[in-house]
Amino acid sequence: MKLNLGCGDTPMAAVTIITPTWRRTATGELARCIASANNQTRHDWQHLVMSDGPYDPDTAELCLPDARRRYSALDRHAGDWGNTIRRQLLCDVATPYVCFLDDDDEYLPDYLATMIAPLEADPSLGFTICPMRRLFRGGEILPGHLTVGYIGTPQVVARTALLQQVGWQVQHGYNADGHTYVALAARNSWLHIAEVLVNAY
Repeated sequence: MKLNLGCGDTPMAAVTIITPTWRRTATGELARCIASANNQTRHDWQHLVMSDGPYDPDTAELCLPDARRRYSALDRHAGDWGNTIRRQLLCDVATPYVCFLDDDDEYLPDYLATMIAPLEADPSLGFTICPMRRLFRGGEILPGHLTVGYIGTPQVVARTALLQQVGWQVQHGYNADGHTYVALAARNSWLHIAEVLVNAY
């Protein structure tokens, strides 16, 4: 089933945010992640949150207040850094753009607005990429180079149809994000955004 949820005054979303999660409610990390989506200056998004394992009522409760957010869960724990979830949900997305937000990371408020604007202005672009601040490494900046092992999942916003053609590269395990984005870049043009728009914890 293709997903494009109604979102208040905007009946159809422009972008889907995908968040795999597992055991992040008690630590407050998922709440921070969700708040960063809620605080976006661009509001035409939908947020798909899926637990890597059985249904979790605490996670479901965090997702309830906003109609733009949908919660679901795998039947059992996959234990593959959220890759099964990303692959599964990506196949169901029907919005023009798609991005990913790990459950322990956060978007800065202008993330969606800044990343999507060039894609709307230039139909030839396949995706945008921005630097990410890794607070767990003293604020180190990942600049957004398309190098496996040096790119974070939340650093890219892509045209959904193009990323669906590539598919999420689950077979590469921990580095699936890097392999996915490198494969996307091999087929499409892209734009580097200079501004740091993501914090990783």
